[in-house]
Amino acid sequence: MLSCLGQRRLLCGLFLFLVLTGQAVAQEIVPRLSRVQASTQSAVGPTTGWFTVIGLQVEFQPDTTQYTSGDGTFLSDPYGGLVPKVDPLPHDTSFFGAHLTALHNYLDSVSDQQVKIAPYLLPDIVRVKGRMEEYSPIGLDAGSDDQLSKLALLVSEAWTLADQQVDFIVPVGLDPERTLFVLFHAGIGRDIELVGTTLDKTPLDIPSIYFDGASLDRLGAGDILFKGMSVSNTAVIPRSETRRGYDFLSDQSFLVELTTNGLLAASFFNFLGVPDLFNTATGESAIGPFGLMDPLGIFAYNGLIPPEPGAWTKVFLGWVKPQEVRNTFPVDLTLRAASGMNSDIARVWISDSEYFLVENRNRDVNGDGLTLRVWNDGVVTDQYFENGDADFNSSTIEGFSGGVVIGVDEYDWALPGGLDENDNALLGGALIWHIDEQQVKSGLASNSVNADPSRRGVDVEEADSGQDLGYPSQSLFGPALDLGTPFDFFYLDNPA
Repeated sequence: MLSCLGQRRLLCGLFLFLVLTGQAVAQEIVPRLSRVQASTQSAVGPTTGWFTVIGLQVEFQPDTTQYTSGDGTFLSDPYGGLVPKVDPLPHDTSFFGAHLTALHNYLDSVSDQQVKIAPYLLPDIVRVKGRMEEYSPIGLDAGSDDQLSKLALLVSEAWTLADQQVDFIVPVGLDPERTLFVLFHAGIGRDIELVGTTLDKTPLDIPSIYFDGASLDRLGAGDILFKGMSVSNTAVIPRSETRRGYDFLSDQSFLVELTTNGLLAASFFNFLGVPDLFNTATGESAIGPFGLMDPLGIFAYNGLIPPEPGAWTKVFLGWVKPQEVRNTFPVDLTLRAASGMNSDIARVWISDSEYFLVENRNRDVNGDGLTLRVWNDGVVTDQYFENGDADFNSSTIEGFSGGVVIGVDEYDWALPGGLDENDNALLGGALIWHIDEQQVKSGLASNSVNADPSRRGVDVEEADSGQDLGYPSQSLFGPALDLGTPFDFFYLDNPA
C-alpha cells in the first residue's frame, strides 16, 4: 500500500518520433517513463475488496505564457482550436467522471471482480493561488525534493481549499487507508519529450506524479485533512495527454492524441503497492505491452485500452493463486485465459528463488471482436471492431468514433496481434515470464525491479528466443521488435 511505502513517481519522458509524410503526420510513439522512489515498496495493505477514489478538479490562476498548455483554467482550449477524437472538450465534471468510470470497469474486469471502487468526483472546481508554472518542477534536478516540493504544495493547497469550499459528506464507513485521492488539473501532462519534435514547446506544464503519505510528509505537505479525513496520498493527473504540433511540410497544425486511462489505472496499482516494471533508470520499456506497469502498456492504443496486468502482478496482489509445478516434467497444463473470468497461472519452479509464470493471453477469447463502450458529452454508445481492422489497431486509432472509453469487453485486445500476411488471426498464446525473486526483493526498495536489463526481476521470455523488449533497433527503418510482436507468444505453428 503506497501510503506506507514512501513511493512517488514522476513521468518525464514520453519520447515521440514524428515522420512527416506529405500532408499528414504519422507518429510512431515510443514512450519512456521515469519514477522517483522514496522508500520500500511492497503490497502490505489490502489488495482486494472495495476501495474509494475521490477526485478533485483543480485549476490555476490564468496565465498568458507560451510555455504552458492552455491558460491554466478548464475553460481554456489546450488544443488551439483543433478537435480531437480522444478527450474532446468540454473537460467538465461529467468528463472526469467518465474517466473514473473507466477505472472502475478496468479494475472490476482485470481482477476477476475482486476489486471494486466507489468513485466520487467532487462537484466544484478549486483554483489555487499560483499559476501553473509556479508548481512545475524544472531543470536537470526536476526530480529533487526541492523541485518536487512545488507539486507537494499543489497537493496541500488544493485539498485545503477543497476542505473549505467544496460540499461533501463523507460516506459512512469510508476507510481513508482504502482511499485513493486524485487531483485532475487543468493542464496537459508534461509526459512527452518535446525536444526534437514539432510539438508545442510547453516545458512548464506539470508532470504526472503519485505521492504517498511518506513522500508528502518529507516534502512538507503532511497532515493534510479533507472533511476530517487524512489525505495520505494523491495522484496528480492531467485533463489529457493530447498535444498540438505543427507540420511544416503541409503548413498545418495537428494533434498527437493520447489519453489518461492507462495512467490512472497504473496510479491505482501503485497505490496498491505494485512497483513499476520498466527500466526506471532510463525510462525505457522492459516488459513491453504485455502488462500494465510499462509505458507500452500505459499508453497502449494511445492510452484508450490498457492491457491486463501481467501474471506476476496478479500473483503479487494475491488475485490469482498459481498452480504449482515442481520436479514434474513434462506436465500438461490447462489455463483459462487472463481476459476471461477466473483466469489461471502456472508457476514452474527452477530453484527456491527462481521460477517461470505461465499464463494464457488471448486477445479475443469469445471470438467476437472488440466492443468499446464510449462516453461522449453525456451519451454512451458501443463501437465494434474486427481483428485486423485497418483503422483501429496498435498503429492507428483513426477508426475511433471519439470520446472517453469507459469499458472494454476484453482488455487484452491491447496485446500485439491482428492478421498476418496470409490473413491468419494473431490472437496471442501462452506468455511465459521468468521471475527472479532475489532481484525483485532487492529492487522493491528502490523501485528498480527491472532497472538492470541484464538481470530483470520480471522478464518476458520471448518465443523467438531473442531479447528484444527494451532494446530499440539501432536502425531508423529496422523492425520495431522492442515494442512487442505477436510472435513473442508461444503457440502452435509460431513461425518464430
